[in-house]
Amino acid sequence: MSVFVIVLVLVLHLTLVVTSIVVLIAVCAAVYAAYRFFSWVEESLIYSRGDDEFTWRLLSGGSSRKLRLKGPQWVTESLLILYFEDFTEAHVVRFLPADALSRCEHRTLRRLVLMESRARLL
Repeated sequence: MSVFVIVLVLVLHLTLVVTSIVVLIAVCAAVYAAYRFFSWVEESLIYSRGDDEFTWRLLSGGSSRKLRLKGPQWVTESLLILYFEDFTEAHVVRFLPADALSRCEHRTLRRLVLMESRARLL
């Protein structure tokens, strides 16, 4: 009988430890999500046709990065997925759903990306 009680206590203790770990992981995930949400910084993507190949600039939190389109772009009526790289060849990906811009701005950006992608292929 005493062995049964010891096993039962160990199982209950192990269950409590596992539950505590799961709760701790959930709390850490919630804190991280809140941190990411509240530390979000507005970005602006600017296109400027120039002589160099870095024709895009990403303005974010007071800093600026020169970018160029890299590889094929994903362009549909409802979503743009833009692949860039900077001069250090670090990759930058931006997702722009249709509701991120006005309808006219989204269409203009789609045309610009397609035109720029075709120009790079020629």
